[in-house]
Amino acid sequence: MATLKQIAQEAGCSVGVASVVLNRARGNIGVSAAMRRRVEQAAATLGYEGNFAASALKRQSTRTLGLYVAPRSGGGLGAGSFEDRMLHGIEQACVANEYDLLIVNMSVERDPEVCVRLIRQRRVDGIIVMDPGRNLQTKYYANSTNK
Repeated sequence: MATLKQIAQEAGCSVGVASVVLNRARGNIGVSAAMRRRVEQAAATLGYEGNFAASALKRQSTRTLGLYVAPRSGGGLGAGSFEDRMLHGIEQACVANEYDLLIVNMSVERDPEVCVRLIRQRRVDGIIVMDPGRNLQTKYYANSTNK
């Protein structure tokens, strides 16, 4: 996998310029349209993919929501079921707002407290719990740094 430094060398610019272009940052570095195209072309040619962990750390957000769907007897989601329609709506909202959706524990019997760990570890920005038979302690979900 190509590094930011390799992209900068290929495009003939500084690492800072390459970073501003590839991260779509609004920094104090002005980048011409021609340079922007060179950086983007270099990234495409070299197969550059950004570092998700570094980006999430910088913006203090994973842009990921978790969805816990409680296991049901008789299997998972059925086409046209209430949960299926909810999942479809949640997925559409995530896409519209540029969030990824992490689905947790749909078909195995595990403690839904795994959701609490995901929040504490900052692997997700929030959790949607679809388990009407369970009352999770919401005090664990308060996180003032992620909005």
